[in-house]
Amino acid sequence: MENPTKITIPKNSYRKETDLAYCFEIEGQSVWIPKSQIRDYEENSDEISFWCPKWLIVNKDLQEFVDTSYMPSLF
Repeated sequence: MENPTKITIPKNSYRKETDLAYCFEIEGQSVWIPKSQIRDYEENSDEISFWCPKWLIVNKDLQEFVDTSYMPSLF
């Protein structure tokens, strides 16, 4: 996976799962994320987080969920 970025989505956005993808409801729209593009999927009581390619974040309009706590520092 080239240039993975961590995404953190509120757990209450989770809708369902198939063998191939996870579905989240974002701003009233169903957003399907292919499992083949996800790495290190984790759930806790409030959030779901995973790593995925930047192109997928842009394609699915998920920029607001980028977890900046994992961004590398220049200093």
